[in-house]
Amino acid sequence: MPIFRDAAWGQRLILQDLTGDPINLTGVPLRMQFREYPDHPTALIDMSTANGLLSTSANPTGGVVDVHLGPSDTATLPKISLYWDLIRTDTNVPLCGGRVLVDQVVTR
Repeated sequence: MPIFRDAAWGQRLILQDLTGDPINLTGVPLRMQFREYPDHPTALIDMSTANGLLSTSANPTGGVVDVHLGPSDTATLPKISLYWDLIRTDTNVPLCGGRVLVDQVVTR
């Protein structure tokens, strides 16, 4: 899931349990962070259902999580591959994670 600096970015995640059934996210508080490496002390972006950068309102019973970043959120990201994960903040259970590539717009 590439991110371009200085551009709005969105991603839809669909979370499923081990049997392939959607995870019911109704009322579940979520948090996601981008870091240069997993143990880095500073998060580059801190997203949550509390701050509105994560949303489950489209289909919470279907396991849908929408991530929304504006141009000001992506402007200062370094042009590297970043680590991320998504956790339930009520239980600190990780739901998914991975890496994301940050790039700069080429066409002007």
